[in-house]
Amino acid sequence: MRVVADADPLGPLGEAMSYALGMLAAAVMEGEAMAVAADALQAMEAHRQGSQAEAIAAYTRADGRFRHPAIKMSLGGLLLLKDRADEAIKPLNDVTNHPQMAAGAFHGIGQAYFKTNKQRQATRYLLQCLQMVDTQLAVDDDEQA
Repeated sequence: MRVVADADPLGPLGEAMSYALGMLAAAVMEGEAMAVAADALQAMEAHRQGSQAEAIAAYTRADGRFRHPAIKMSLGGLLLLKDRADEAIKPLNDVTNHPQMAAGAFHGIGQAYFKTNKQRQATRYLLQCLQMVDTQLAVDDDEQA
């Protein structure tokens, strides 16, 4: 049995949001996001400090000029945490094909649908999240089947 150490209290959503912060920081440092560096840096700092409303505003500005999966993941996750579930679905859905953030995106979308009383859709996305997490935690190829 494999033990997961230091799991994020927000589950796959939180892990994906943490990954997205690192990914966005790397993009800014490598010059990919120079056009929106100020907004991206402001968003990351506000996010890190827990100023969710400020982070959402800055991520939204950055997203309008630089379509990056890390911005989408962070924006969607924060919208969900600020009880703006209906707005969170679109940016989270935009990162469901990203290998390192897909489980978190599915987790967030499932929560968003649950909060908007769409249990059938919530169940579908939460099951996709569980399947991805189960596959990621598999120790060997036989367990992935």
